[in-house]
Amino acid sequence: MTASHRIWPAMLAAMSIATAAAASPLTVADYLKSHSRDVGPLGASVAFDRAFYSKRLFVMGEVHGIAAGQALDLAILRHLNARAGVRVYVAEVDAAQAARFNAFLADGDQRHLQTVFGGWAAEDAQWGNQDFVNKIIAVRRLNQSLPASKRIRFVGVDQLQNPQIARTYLAALMRGLNLAAWPEGAALRDRLSEAGPVPTARAMIAELQAVRASMSADAPRDVPQARWHEIRAALLSLAGAPRQGREDRITANIERLYDEPGMAGQKAYGLWGLFHVIQARASGSSPLAYRLGRPGGPLSDKVGSILIVALNSQMMMPSAALPTFARGKGRYVDMPYTMDNERAVLLNGIGPISAVAKGRATLVQLNGEGSPYSRSDLLTRTSGFYARSQPFQIEGATASPGGAIDYLLVVRDSPATRPIDAAP
Repeated sequence: MTASHRIWPAMLAAMSIATAAAASPLTVADYLKSHSRDVGPLGASVAFDRAFYSKRLFVMGEVHGIAAGQALDLAILRHLNARAGVRVYVAEVDAAQAARFNAFLADGDQRHLQTVFGGWAAEDAQWGNQDFVNKIIAVRRLNQSLPASKRIRFVGVDQLQNPQIARTYLAALMRGLNLAAWPEGAALRDRLSEAGPVPTARAMIAELQAVRASMSADAPRDVPQARWHEIRAALLSLAGAPRQGREDRITANIERLYDEPGMAGQKAYGLWGLFHVIQARASGSSPLAYRLGRPGGPLSDKVGSILIVALNSQMMMPSAALPTFARGKGRYVDMPYTMDNERAVLLNGIGPISAVAKGRATLVQLNGEGSPYSRSDLLTRTSGFYARSQPFQIEGATASPGGAIDYLLVVRDSPATRPIDAAP
């Protein structure tokens, strides 16, 4: 997962880019009056403009560790399922972790969730929180209320994250097969079945890349072709190709997802770290949403981005990620987080948005007709304590046709997420 303490500034410049409006820009105050709406603390009243629903991939970016993000993620998933037919949740997890989520959706056995969230908790990761667990449980309840044709499934498109879960997942895929004609696969299966030390993610990725390179297009004798394709897809999803970076692998996994026959005409949605959802180059790098949605990209002009902006909120941070003087006695510390104060982050131009966003959650469209945020320097510069740690700059000229961000979801007074071991 992307650590929040590394991406705080990423959210800030992202909000500035929107497509140039056809009409003359309105004043900020007049524009915000007609392009912002209170959606309720749990997002029950969320709704988007008609053009937004025509996208094929919807992504929302958050600062990990803020509880409101999980509740609003569920609300938007529920809304897009009903309004746009979204049934695929593209998750910032790997294929093996997503398989555990889907197993829980199918049978309700919480041991599947304990496996995934226990791994995160052991690493003191922000994703190891009870609010996230509750969201997955709520998705199962939602599915139980839906006909089979509308039920949601998770697709893990991140590179390998948890070697132990991946080892169990791959061993199950290969179990019972006659792999005599594929010695590399037989050797991998033997290693996966051993009870020895678990390799690091980097070492396992390299091993899986080498094994996948030994696979032919057609299955060997006595191996079902469907299972062979499933194994190839799992190895490619978890490990990618040599010399690929993480964003390269995620992008390639989503491209392959949309190339699947079952995805014809389908839409997908997911909650991600902030950097991934920006549809423009940023600080010399190309985020996921930009790679997919840029002109000529695999989903050109078909990516919709939402960015969560937190005001007067709290963030669950791993103590180990903080300077010694800021660490508490526990594994996590609740840190103040806001974007309208230099003691945390001050975003230029946030004042009018903060003034109109009085409720617990307010949706603000940035790329509407007459938007003063189109091709302006509003919401482009940051200052403050957190902003000093990593300067961040959006390259506005590279923005995708719909802009770098379509909507802000302004969250006020959110508590921090709750660590799993502190949950009631």
